[in-house]
Amino acid sequence: MIEIEGAAGQTAEIRVIHSGNLVDGSGAPPVPDAVVIIEGRRIAYAGPRAQAPAFDDVPTESRLDAAGGTILPGLIDSHVHLTFNARTEANSPAVIRQIETDDEFQIAIRAVQGAQACLSAGVTTIRDCGAKGLVTLRLRDLIESAFINGPRILACGMPITTTAGHCHWLGLQADTEEEVIRAARSMAKEGADFIKVMATGGGMTDNSNIFEPQYTVSQLSSIVQEAHRLGRRATAHSHSGKGQRACLEARFDMIEHCNWHSPEGWSFDESLMSDIIQAGMYVGITLSGPQQTAAKRETSFDELDAAQQDRYQSLQEMRHMGAKIVLHSDAIAPITCYEDFPFSLVAAVRYGGYTVVDAIHAVTGLAAEAIGIEEETGVLAEGKAADVLVLDGDVFADVRAIGAPKWVLRNGRVVASQGYVAATTSGVPLNA
Repeated sequence: MIEIEGAAGQTAEIRVIHSGNLVDGSGAPPVPDAVVIIEGRRIAYAGPRAQAPAFDDVPTESRLDAAGGTILPGLIDSHVHLTFNARTEANSPAVIRQIETDDEFQIAIRAVQGAQACLSAGVTTIRDCGAKGLVTLRLRDLIESAFINGPRILACGMPITTTAGHCHWLGLQADTEEEVIRAARSMAKEGADFIKVMATGGGMTDNSNIFEPQYTVSQLSSIVQEAHRLGRRATAHSHSGKGQRACLEARFDMIEHCNWHSPEGWSFDESLMSDIIQAGMYVGITLSGPQQTAAKRETSFDELDAAQQDRYQSLQEMRHMGAKIVLHSDAIAPITCYEDFPFSLVAAVRYGGYTVVDAIHAVTGLAAEAIGIEEETGVLAEGKAADVLVLDGDVFADVRAIGAPKWVLRNGRVVASQGYVAATTSGVPLNA
């Protein structure tokens, strides 16, 4: 019997996890016959069992044995929307209608459900890239206070957009340079972890233009400068080469989606991508519902539609060029569920030319660097937070094993098992 420990038991308890393979999240090769030793909330050791400190005195009930399985860092989904949670209808109007008609209490409850769905899949850190009001900021704080279980949340609050621009229905519209500066300051005042702007239109918002920037380079630069002055990173949604060029000139820390849409079709710009790489910017690539579904069904590359093939070919080129690419889900965009994020990794391996180790790195160690939490998490190493995903199977024998978590630990506590998530930190028992 494994127990979900209450906050009072976190500081002294020692846990030992044994598994067939360990992938530490750094991009290094897997370690066979591996052990992770946890003291309280931190990792004390992660590596070969033969070199581990003695742990004979650790009681049996504090040992998790996943022989034949795989140990990974907890996954990081660096782009989600917790207040988008319309599961009953898989379309943009349904999501928007819910946002516009639900009251703040309904939205908050949906956000909690979404956060815990992430946790059930082994996602121990999420970055919310745009929500209605301030719900995600408050949820972040409740989770950190151990009031309820959930993943670590980094949240921007409301994203900055133009009047009638992409996601204007989330509540923060700004048009002039003065207004965008004020908007960035307002989110920082409310405790936002980073500043997010809609640099182009988006597919979910009628009458927004995905091909053209919503702001001038001067306005975008003002947002970046204000975010940096206030000690925060700045990230931008962009769906086109023109959007990417504006984000590059404004020197954002990260570009979300980084799609290459144009009126003529998909138009990957190798020269522009080279400039983005030279600037040291991170790129977030969205592998959402359609990509996850194809991976689940084991669809071959040749069976994918032309749009998906273009997406993966660009992804392969960007990787070959040396881009710092983080994979994310954009859940819950239409037909994309929080708990399906592991299948974004399956898609990257099946269609994007990734090795299993590289795909894991893109959603652990590299993702942590991209969003500024590498000192805390992302890699299984001494002193890091004990955010650990234990898989039932060998991810190298079948990458789809990443979709079958056996245990999920956050800060050294077992918070989910076999897809079950404890709602609170009250000590609910789980069968190992």
